[in-house]
Amino acid sequence: MDSVGVIIPAAGQGTRMGVGVHKQFLSLTGIPVLAHTLKIFQEAEGVKEIVVVGAAEDIAQIRELVRSFRFGKVSATPTGGRQRQESVLAGLQALSETIGTVVVHDGARPLLTLAELNRFLEEAAGSVATIMAVEVKDTIKRVDEAGWVRETLPRPELCAVQTPQLFQRHVLREAHLKARAAGVVATDDGALVEWLGQPVKVLPGSFENIKITTPEDLFLAERILEKRRAETAVARGVATGTSSTEVGPDAAASMGVLANQASGGEDKEIIRRSEREREIIQCNETEKEIIGRTESENEIVRREADFLLEPVGKRSEERGARTSSYRVGVGYDVHALVEGRPLVLGGVKVPYALGLLGHSDADVLVHAVTDALLGALALGDLGAHFPDTEEEYRGISSLVLLERVAGLMKERGYRLGNLDSILVAQKPKLAPYIPAMRANVARALAVAMECVSVKATTTERLGFAGREEGIAAQAMVHLEKTSLRKSGED
Repeated sequence: MDSVGVIIPAAGQGTRMGVGVHKQFLSLTGIPVLAHTLKIFQEAEGVKEIVVVGAAEDIAQIRELVRSFRFGKVSATPTGGRQRQESVLAGLQALSETIGTVVVHDGARPLLTLAELNRFLEEAAGSVATIMAVEVKDTIKRVDEAGWVRETLPRPELCAVQTPQLFQRHVLREAHLKARAAGVVATDDGALVEWLGQPVKVLPGSFENIKITTPEDLFLAERILEKRRAETAVARGVATGTSSTEVGPDAAASMGVLANQASGGEDKEIIRRSEREREIIQCNETEKEIIGRTESENEIVRREADFLLEPVGKRSEERGARTSSYRVGVGYDVHALVEGRPLVLGGVKVPYALGLLGHSDADVLVHAVTDALLGALALGDLGAHFPDTEEEYRGISSLVLLERVAGLMKERGYRLGNLDSILVAQKPKLAPYIPAMRANVARALAVAMECVSVKATTTERLGFAGREEGIAAQAMVHLEKTSLRKSGED
């Protein structure tokens, strides 16, 4: 197959969703829908290049999302048009000349799996045009404007078309240019190639490969991802070293009873341990496929699981030797808004006329989180570790400082249990950028996104934040011990 380039039309307004955020930026299990979509193509070996087409007002946010999630295959983010056809044509024009095969996939269709994509690319290789579709489950009728049935269509001959769709580049380009000249409008690219008179092959799709159009779709997508995570955990025996048959709820209970007989503890405590273990696994496994996980993170999960699976008697003997198993820290920071500075919050460059004044990048959110960690560890404050009199910290990304403090946390045998934070700003509107902020903070702390909460509020125009003189942030962290220390150790 020729070099494959992917066009992601993501210029939709999401009017049927009924919210103030474009659907491609809606949070799906804590991560933007568009990030879920891009991840699969980023990981696919057969894909050489990705072009994301967005509305003019969304381009800055798309570029920030691409940067935050490190989607290195994205080569261009051109502006799309009012109709999908205009956006796809813009994507075609932005692709490198070396690309001979083009795949088009909806930006709001985030549940395509890597296995499905690879199979599709393999089976579609060499074809002029190939689309993905599923059989129609319901009876389809043609209805007139007055609401009367005019025809019942034969269901065996019908299918519901999805993306991805694959085309030879020159064929797709010809179809779009001729359709534009003739005023022909179609709802998918396969229809344009069909109109051109070219053969279009159909491959079976997946009923889980839904497009996010309504709130019900978003809810369903979350359930599908939850199901997939559960299946993955069972298949891998995540973090426990057990076989796939040993991690289900029934098997976990059986494990608890067996361990109880060996240790002399109570059944209920063992079962509670199994339940707690699954909670920790879920927290650490959630969204790992999106943000990735380092070896150090895997080690944290393994050590936590080892601790949970220790005999109850042994844990009871050592319980007295443990001190400060849990720690809580609070952080608060304020920076003034000034002209001529970028506005960086949670590592995200937010488009705005004003920015925060400071020696570093003045990321007030990350500063609050970092101070909360230092407070929980009783290590002083941010200024003591990274003074604004030092040139090495001038303009530095606050995420770098957070990573360093996360290293101190790890050295002292703690891991982040959860983080809750809030930004206080009258303007700009921050909701669209929160998923990327969460991803950045989670990555710096080497935890899953579900362990990181970021919220935003206004002060109803009261105080310095209400007068748009500055932005404040507050954070609270809960740390948990990752290892047991012998009596007498500091």
